[in-house]
Amino acid sequence: MYALVTCKIWLYTRWWTNFSYFFYTFGSILVYIAYMWVSEVFPGQNMQYTILPLHMCPQFWMVVMFCAALGFLGDLAFEVFRMDHFKTGSDYVREFMKKKKGDGWNDLNIEI
Repeated sequence: MYALVTCKIWLYTRWWTNFSYFFYTFGSILVYIAYMWVSEVFPGQNMQYTILPLHMCPQFWMVVMFCAALGFLGDLAFEVFRMDHFKTGSDYVREFMKKKKGDGWNDLNIEI
């Protein structure tokens, strides 16, 4: 679920900067993996001695990637359907700005 939420944040990000790229990858997914490794050490957790075998198992990573991809593709298909049939006011503004400025910030090198 954590990977799916991160992919959904990627879907709704309009402008990619070095700052957002760093925190979406390293600050999000890698911190969660580090949390799992650190929580294995503390004796009060129910995860003791399970993380290393879990992370060494290729089926675990396949299931994580498959579930995240399947959920992300479902969200992407829903968003495309919504944009085609049920536009909101902000969608019209987004299309107008895309025509005027391009896909990202100052893509057309327009002086502001």
